[in-house]
Amino acid sequence: MKEPVMSPHPSASDPRTRTRARSAERNYHETLVDMAVLWITDCAKNGWTPADLRHEFTAQIDPLLFHALSSVTHNVPDKLLDHWFAGTRPGNVTSLGVGSLEKLVHQLSLLPPLRDWTVLTDPPSGEQEAEYLASLSPDQRRAHDRIQALLRKAESTTFEHEAEALLEKAETLRQQYRVEVLLSGTYTEPTARQDVISTRVHLRAPWVRYQLRLLNTVSRAYSCEALLLTESGIATVFGDPGDVAHVLDLFASLNRQREHFMRTAAGAKTAQEQGETSRYRRSFMVAYASRIGTLLTRTREDVLGNLAGDAPMATDTVLPVLRHRAQQSQETLTRLFPRTRTMSVSATHHGGYRDGYTAAGRAHLGGDSTGITGQKMLSTCDNQDGFPA
Repeated sequence: MKEPVMSPHPSASDPRTRTRARSAERNYHETLVDMAVLWITDCAKNGWTPADLRHEFTAQIDPLLFHALSSVTHNVPDKLLDHWFAGTRPGNVTSLGVGSLEKLVHQLSLLPPLRDWTVLTDPPSGEQEAEYLASLSPDQRRAHDRIQALLRKAESTTFEHEAEALLEKAETLRQQYRVEVLLSGTYTEPTARQDVISTRVHLRAPWVRYQLRLLNTVSRAYSCEALLLTESGIATVFGDPGDVAHVLDLFASLNRQREHFMRTAAGAKTAQEQGETSRYRRSFMVAYASRIGTLLTRTREDVLGNLAGDAPMATDTVLPVLRHRAQQSQETLTRLFPRTRTMSVSATHHGGYRDGYTAAGRAHLGGDSTGITGQKMLSTCDNQDGFPA
C-alpha cells in the first residue's frame, strides 16, 4: 500500500501560490504604470499634448494620461499645461492589462520630440471665441456676421448651384476682410516682427500624405506653412493666428468633402469593380488638392485685383505684408525643423484625376461649418501620367 507524501512543489491551485502570483502581477502592473508615467512626462516635456498621444494610441491611453497628470504638472513648461488640463480625461489605470501596458511603454519610449511646442497656441475654448468677437470693431463684427449668415444660408439651400455661389462669396468676403484688417492698422509695419503660432492638425489614416497635400495647399493660400510631424498623421500649421484659424476651419471642411466625393463620384464604383480603388483615390486626391489651390488663388487674386483698381496705393501696402507673413511662417518652420524632406504623391488613374478635378469645382469654400455633415514632411506631387497639376 502506497503512503501519501507531500509534493515537493506546491500546486498551482494552492491558495498560497495563487496569492503570490496575484501579488507579483500587481507589482509588475504598478511597475509598468510607473514606467509609463515617466515616459508620458518625458513626452510632455518634448511637446506632446493629450490630444497628440490620444491620436497616436487611441483613447486607450486616457487612464495613463490622467494618472500622469500630477507628474506632468510639476515637470512641464507652463506654456503646455493648458493643453494638459484641458485635454486629460478621467480614467483608472487598473482597466489596462499587463499586455497593453507593456506595448504602450515600449511605444512611448520611441516617440520623437515635437519641437513646434515653443510656438504652439493654446487649445481653443468658448471663452476665447467670445473674447475674439468682443475685440472686433463694429465694422469687423458686421463682416464676420455676414460671412456666417452666408454659410448658414448655403447649408440650408437645396440647390447645389446656389450653395456654390453663396460659399464662394463667403470665401471672397473672408479674403476682403483679411485685407481690410491689414489696411485698418492691425499690421502697420510690414517689416515688423509678428508672432507666428503653430496649431496641431490630426490627419486620420488612411491617405495621410494626400491629406497633407491638401493641408499644404490651403495653408499656402493664407501665407502659412504645414509640416507633418509623425508618420501617424500629426501635422502642424505655422502662421499668423488669424490666418491659421481660417486654414484649420477651411481644411476641415474641404477634407470632409474630399472624403465624401471620393467615395460617391461617378467613377468610384467603376474603379472598385475593376480593382483599381487605390489608384483611383490617389489620383482623385491629387487633382482635388491641385484644383482647390487654383480656386483659392483665384479668389485671392480677384480681391487684390479689385483693390488695385479701387485703391492702387493700398495694394502696395497689403502685398508686402502678405509676403512678409509667408516668409515668417517659412522661417519659423526652418528654424524649428532645419532638416525636412519632401514626400511625393502620385496620380496614375485618369478617371480618378478627372473626378477629383470636377469635385473640387463643386467644393464649398466657406470653411468648417459648410462641410458635408453640416456642422516632418512637406508634400510634393509626382504626376506620373503627366496630368495637369
